[in-house]
Formats: sequence, C-alpha cells, structure tokens
Amino acid sequence: MEGRKLQKVGYSTFTISLPAEWIKQTGLKKGDVVIFRYEKDGSLRLMPVEMVKSKEETEHVAINLDLCEDPKLLERLIVGCYIAGYNTITISSQGKIRGEYLSAIRNAAFRLLGLSIMDEKPNVITLYCSIDPTTAPLVTMVRRLFTITVTMYNEVLEALSDFNFSIAEEVLNREFEADMLYWLILRIIMLSERDSSIAEKAGVKEMRHLLGYRVIAKYIESIGDYLASIAKYLTIMEKKHKKPSRDVANELHRMGEIALKIFSDAFEGLVNEDIKKANKSIEDREKFEAEEEEIINRIMREMRDINDPETIATVRCISRVFQRISDYGISIAHVAINRYVEKPSRIITFLGSERFS
Repeated sequence: MEGRKLQKVGYSTFTISLPAEWIKQTGLKKGDVVIFRYEKDGSLRLMPVEMVKSKEETEHVAINLDLCEDPKLLERLIVGCYIAGYNTITISSQGKIRGEYLSAIRNAAFRLLGLSIMDEKPNVITLYCSIDPTTAPLVTMVRRLFTITVTMYNEVLEALSDFNFSIAEEVLNREFEADMLYWLILRIIMLSERDSSIAEKAGVKEMRHLLGYRVIAKYIESIGDYLASIAKYLTIMEKKHKKPSRDVANELHRMGEIALKIFSDAFEGLVNEDIKKANKSIEDREKFEAEEEEIINRIMREMRDINDPETIATVRCISRVFQRISDYGISIAHVAINRYVEKPSRIITFLGSERFS
C-alpha cells in the first residue's frame, strides 16, 4: 500500500497522480478514459474503460460442441457457464447437433432456474438466462435452501419413525428443487464477486462474506445430498422387502434428531447472529460423539443375529450420514462465530492496535 498527496488545481479541483506501474499494467495512455465508482465503504474504485467493456463482453460465452466427446460433459459445461454468471450461452457445431446432445442441452436448461432456449438451429442453440440476480436478498435464498433441506430431513425421520418408506420418494423430488436453488445461489455469488453493486443489491453488506455464503450453501447442499442417499437406501430396502427392526429404526431416528438439532441451531446462530446458539451446537456435537458410539453399539447388538449383510451395511451407512451431517453443523457454527467477532458487541470490544516491545 502506498500513499500520495492531493494537489489542488484551480479553485475547487483536486488531483492525484496515478502509479506508473499501474498505468503500465493497464496500458493506459494520455487521453484515455478512466471510470471511477464510489464504493459503500467510502473508497473510490478506478477502472480503465476497456475493463468495463470487457466485463460486458463476458456476459456471452460460446461452447464448441465438436470438442465435447460426452453429452454429460456438455451438460456440466452449461451448468458451469450458468454459475459463472454468463447470460447468453451459445452451443455450436459444424454439423447437425445429435439427439443425445440435444437432450443434454434441454436437461441442463430444465435444471437451471431462469435458463431457457431462446434460439435453435440445426447446428446452433442459444440459451439465455432471464433471471435477475437481485430479485431477493442472498441470505433469503440461503434460508430457503435451508428450509427445503430441513423439510427433506423431517421426511427422512418420518420414514424411519412410521416405517413408511414411500415418503422417501418425496425427499428425492425435493433434492431436485434444492439443487436448482443451490446453483442459482452460486451464480449470484459469482456475479457479486465481479461487481460489488450486484452484491449490494443482493443484500451483501461485506464482500468478504461472499466466501462464507458459498461455504454455507455448499454445506447445506451436501446435507441435502446425504439425505437423498438415505432416501435411496430406504427405497431399495422397501423394494427388496428388507426393513430394520423397530428398535434399530428408533435408534437411527434418535441419531437423526440429534444431528438435525445441531445443524438447525448452527444455522439459526449464523443468520440471527446468535453466538450462544452457535456455541451450543458445537457443545451438543461434542456430547453427541459419546452418545453416538453407544447408539451404534446398541444397533450392532440388535442386528447381531441378522444374517443379512446388505441390511447391516445399509443401516451402518445411514448412521454415518447422520454423523457427517452433525459435522457440517459445527462447521456452520464456526462460520457464525467468526462473523460475530467482526464487529463490536457486548462480548467483543475493539481496543485499537497496540505495539508490543
């Protein structure tokens, strides 16, 4: 960081010289236009006009279909372009686009909120994203993702409690909705990182919080994936007419309830800036470590006489999923505590910098 003095020119004009190294890096010369923008924190951001134009150009991206050997790769590239913030995605080929690639394009457009096919020719398809990234605050979308995931969680617990494994199919349906919202959240985060004005409209007060939102969204999305895996396990067990005993199901239900409480308290501690609730979730996870060992031992004793390795393995996988979910919960709690110490509170007081000899 370097400082420069303001110079007064005329009655009310102030000037400051720009660093020669920056001028060289940006390729600026006499007569070029420099764009400046006021930032929310009081700073002033300077950009060459060409940089602003290049940002506008990056809203459109082209994918060379002839270099995509696998339709799944094409689908993943479209998802990546969507997340990266491109508004227009053109997929082109020298020949006619084959059926399996058309299906991949339509499937990607169906899975991504706001993305649709705007133009279609035999060898060129153009996708356009019409959704406004600033229609709802980012934290509201993350809350919605959390709500969907908790609903999935309660359906899994209900399936275990009532032995109604058909409920598990609803979990799989909701996972699709959760994925759509997760990709939209990532898109908004990526756009906000490039343009602080979008971040401001999305309700992000601190640019450094964007990384935290991305981490939290990934944790919640991963929990949704884990719940979907439990739902698949339960669906397979029902089709094969293999169900754990009532006692084993109750023990799994108990593990699931504890993990859900840890996860929920951590998230509420984050969004409500409730450090006590965040800290409690960490303490509850530490207590859970001892209890989960006892629960697993009881499950294994209960299943000792069952000559069915597949059912035993499935039950063990479900218990591990609940353990992993509680781990994600304490990770969210740590993010909540880290955010809490960023500003003064009844607990935290800023004393300024001191030098120690």
